[in-house]
Amino acid sequence: MQRSKTNFSDSFKKSLWHKDSDIPYPEADSNQSLAEQFSELFIGKIETIRAKFDEIDILPLEPEIPCEHTFSSFAPLSEEAVKKLIIKSPSKSSALDPIPTHLMEKCIEVLLPIVKELLTYP
Repeated sequence: MQRSKTNFSDSFKKSLWHKDSDIPYPEADSNQSLAEQFSELFIGKIETIRAKFDEIDILPLEPEIPCEHTFSSFAPLSEEAVKKLIIKSPSKSSALDPIPTHLMEKCIEVLLPIVKELLTYP
């Protein structure tokens, strides 16, 4: 039985790489077979990496350095202290922030008790 080479469509390659591409793929009888070949390749790579970790001699940890200080209690935060921290914070936001900083600043009076509780929750 002759094996046919399975390739992605030209339009998919063009949209994926934004150019014409003649990347050779392994020969396979079907897309399923090609996917299984890629899966076996990457599983083999992961197993090789894991085996190398087993070969590494892990050095013993250095003895612990004694610490003379402990945090046995914390002073509670006041709403005023929390408000100052928020106001002094840079007005930058990230997509990971649950609420944008500019919105936090505008709604600070309403959100302050909630934020304080979150920061001081035991």
